[in-house]
Amino acid sequence: MPTLQEICNAVGGELRGDGATEITGVQSLDDAGPHDLAPFDDPDYVASARNSSAGCVVVTAKLAENIDGPHIVHDFPVFAMNTVIEMLGMAPTRPAAGRHPTAIVNAAAHVPSSCSIGPYATIGPDARLGERCVVRAHVTIEAGVIAGDDCTIDHAAVLHEGTVLGHRVTIGTGAIISRQGFGFTPSPRGPAHIHHVGRVEIGDDSSIGACCNIDRARFGVTRVGKLSGLDYGVHLGHNSSVGDRSYVAAQTGLAGHAFIGNDCVVGGQVGFGNHSGIGDGSRVGAQAGVTKAFGTGCSLWSTPAVDMRLAFKMSAALRRIAKGKGDHGK
Repeated sequence: MPTLQEICNAVGGELRGDGATEITGVQSLDDAGPHDLAPFDDPDYVASARNSSAGCVVVTAKLAENIDGPHIVHDFPVFAMNTVIEMLGMAPTRPAAGRHPTAIVNAAAHVPSSCSIGPYATIGPDARLGERCVVRAHVTIEAGVIAGDDCTIDHAAVLHEGTVLGHRVTIGTGAIISRQGFGFTPSPRGPAHIHHVGRVEIGDDSSIGACCNIDRARFGVTRVGKLSGLDYGVHLGHNSSVGDRSYVAAQTGLAGHAFIGNDCVVGGQVGFGNHSGIGDGSRVGAQAGVTKAFGTGCSLWSTPAVDMRLAFKMSAALRRIAKGKGDHGK
């Protein structure tokens, strides 16, 4: 097992305490024991940190004064814990390179020998995978799909034609990428489904959660930028976009041409209407309804979405009105 000094060297922190102590596990502050490492980067957990039995705490410099025992000072404690988890062999393992005998890989597909192709996976003609990709069981990759190096496509995901993945992209279990968008037009026989012939592009180091749906663009691109994350069950309509370093919580949905800028955070169950969106550095509270285009640096909540401070005032005013009516009725 690694010692505290070895861990400190690996994460690039500053050790304060006995470096010879061996670490055998990782835990929360409340549950950690004398041979566990625990992260501490939130002032709300000062009491837990002071009472913790952890063998060592990874802590920011600002909070280090709350730790009497051994600790490693690091600017990003939670990120440093990833390295420790890997050192302890607790991180998810990558399957060995090779193709399962039940996988169906078209002869015209480009699949390097460094890739791992799982049971019953199907890869269509002219699909191109980068080096060291992992394609798990029952995945479908259609003709012409492109994926960069070190991508992971989890169980039963479907990558339709028009999908383009950057490097180190993760696609969650059951996600559906680049399916035909939702659109209908009048015809002599009644409503007819509109063909969507664009593509979906997902940038480097982004993560698409389980059961997400990202629709193929009508023309052009439906896009997720670099270093961004979609939680479980997020829906992106055709030609919508999520910028770089933006995070979207579960069950949020974007209608066609809706947009989320760079460095944004969107809560769960938020709805974006057609052509609505938020600019860079914005925040949207859970269950808000965004009905128009907002600029940069916004904090929004409520339906229809308004500035969060105004939303709180409106909510307080409604409570006062309701209470007044109640008093009047007595």
